[in-house]
Amino acid sequence: MFIPYPVYATRYYDSVAEQPPPTVTDRESDLAAEIGRLKDEVERLRGEESSREQARQAAAPPPPVKENEPTVLVFRDGHQSEVRNYAIVGQTLWALTEQRARKIALSNLNVEGTKKVNADRGVEIRLP
Repeated sequence: MFIPYPVYATRYYDSVAEQPPPTVTDRESDLAAEIGRLKDEVERLRGEESSREQARQAAAPPPPVKENEPTVLVFRDGHQSEVRNYAIVGQTLWALTEQRARKIALSNLNVEGTKKVNADRGVEIRLP
């Protein structure tokens, strides 16, 4: 025995054609949402890069401590002397070592010559 079943069929192209085309507003909101997602992704990536940079800086060993470069004193008579530690008090330069302190009058120094020699060597000296 044969029982008939009703069959309802639509053609594929009919169902596709029935869908209304997306509106400009829908497209704009989709684009705005995508822009928002991209901004979030950029911020996340920037945060990761910043974290990696901070980790690199924290992991990098500090530069080696350079030994105190000697300062060259140029005297008016032309001779030179190296000092590692000194202090200037008034018009006197005190050359300091572990054993003693030596007093040198600034008037005995060629101030410009001393500044030039040390500048050429990359050593900073502050003389009045």
